[in-house]
Amino acid sequence: GSTLLQKDAVEKMLIELDGCEIRTVEHVPVDDKTQRTPVYNNVKKEKIINWCDVRLGFARALDSESKTYVGKMGSYTEVITQIHIAAVLSGMRSETKIIGVADGAVGLSEELKWQFPSMQFILDKTHLKDHFYETAEEVQIV
Repeated sequence: GSTLLQKDAVEKMLIELDGCEIRTVEHVPVDDKTQRTPVYNNVKKEKIINWCDVRLGFARALDSESKTYVGKMGSYTEVITQIHIAAVLSGMRSETKIIGVADGAVGLSEELKWQFPSMQFILDKTHLKDHFYETAEEVQIV
């Protein structure tokens, strides 16, 4: 049988990436350790709420239904490195044409182009539509 590293080279590959923020909550003891909960007499805690960027992407041969997903609470560099590895494991080679779909976030397209130098970048439909509306409002098209 063939291993993942022996996959045939694919002609065209699609990579996509998007992200969102999720709320995280950390419970830490209050400064005054004498404050206790009424029922169990535990040290009272306060909630610290933060927001973390979560990024999810995939790589797949353009003619394939199978996708290799990656997800990470990390930088664009970290998650795009994982997508690059997934692309290689899915058959990407130096001659493979790469099509990348993502939003236009600052740093994202630059990192995609750095790790996939021959990539054709396409702004995703949702963000493209937003840009059309913003442009129409700026030039006041009725």
